[in-house]
Amino acid sequence: MHGHLRKWLLVAAMPEAFPQRTRWSISASYDEAVSVVIPDLEEMNDNCNGRVVIGLSGPIGVGKTTAGMHLRALGFHYARYSTVVAEVARDTGREPTRTALQEIGRQIHETLGQRWLGQRLLERLPKSGCLVIDGMRYPEDHAFLTESFGPCFRHIAITAPLDIRRQRFLRSNPADDYDQGVTHPSELGVESVVQLAHRVINNEGSEEQFLASLESAVSELLDKSRTPKCL
Repeated sequence: MHGHLRKWLLVAAMPEAFPQRTRWSISASYDEAVSVVIPDLEEMNDNCNGRVVIGLSGPIGVGKTTAGMHLRALGFHYARYSTVVAEVARDTGREPTRTALQEIGRQIHETLGQRWLGQRLLERLPKSGCLVIDGMRYPEDHAFLTESFGPCFRHIAITAPLDIRRQRFLRSNPADDYDQGVTHPSELGVESVVQLAHRVINNEGSEEQFLASLESAVSELLDKSRTPKCL
């Protein structure tokens, strides 16, 4: 680990920096069964307090950013977990490349935890409106957003065959190594978090078909009896 990053993580982990941090119960390896505590929606207040949230998950190259940007064009506020990680990279003197973001994201996961990352992301979100959050990588992300927004949070996972994901990735990132990216430890929790989704969309057809399926899923998942109205 880079020296500046180690010092930054140590400072951020101090109790006064994050006094209410809570550890989730989760296994150290995603090759084993994952155990994570997810709040019971039946025991939670269903008042959205002016915000509804769509969370996006899925492997690299599957279309999460395309989905997020489309929802932003429809009026959603778009946010990414990687925005917080990129700020940490800059604070520690590193260029926020994909490789650096994966390495720093994994270090945050192992030291401060996903709850810390989620809290920092929520601080940047507007207090009302329709939100879409891109880049859920671990079951703790799903649990934290469920805790934060209750039934006003809906998780959409996106899937596609490996060869299609690789082709899409290399079209946008010809200089990057796709296989190295998808096997990085920071990606090992993606399959587990996808299994927690409220809806799964397959993105192996045209972009038009994908976006139509996305809009249909969002419309079905959001309770139209609540405010705000998003679609």
